[in-house]
Amino acid sequence: MNGEGDIGATLSCFSYGYKVKVVINGVQAKVKGGRSETMRLFNQDSELAKQVPPEMKSLFILKPGENQIAVEFTRENTNNPGLTLSLEAEGYPAPAFLLFSKNQASGKAEGKFGLAPKAPENFRPVYFSDEGENKGAFVYLSSTEVTLTPVLHGQEQMTLAGMPGAIPNLPSAFAEAWFLLNSRKTGAG
Repeated sequence: MNGEGDIGATLSCFSYGYKVKVVINGVQAKVKGGRSETMRLFNQDSELAKQVPPEMKSLFILKPGENQIAVEFTRENTNNPGLTLSLEAEGYPAPAFLLFSKNQASGKAEGKFGLAPKAPENFRPVYFSDEGENKGAFVYLSSTEVTLTPVLHGQEQMTLAGMPGAIPNLPSAFAEAWFLLNSRKTGAG
């Protein structure tokens, strides 16, 4: 963050085999897909936004409160396809937005997420997955000191340990860290 009360986030796109377009608050981010990309995004009203050259203005697209995001993706090849796109806000317990796809040839996802200098107590991430409605869970581990053994219909799954970050393709899970069982399917494009 640049100043007290300012907001900032990291947009990460791991999109091998996919062409990707990301629009946040009406501004197209410089994510193209086909590789691993990460960029910092900032508050559009920050003091720094007034000082940067024009080619950097597209990094200043976030705003306090409600933000809109639209993602379009198209698979370009089948060599190791996979798409994970996340927006991780500073001080939040999990990404504000996460999209995961490995099965769809193309798709679109639109959502709204809130940003504040501090994560609200009722924070819930916006999560899209092509696993299907209520067939996936989003688990986010914020520490390497967490060990998680998901249980699905009474059967233990693979134990996860020492791996902070999003685990978007988990069939189902229970964790003391963070969990969300309301996944939504991405629409075919």
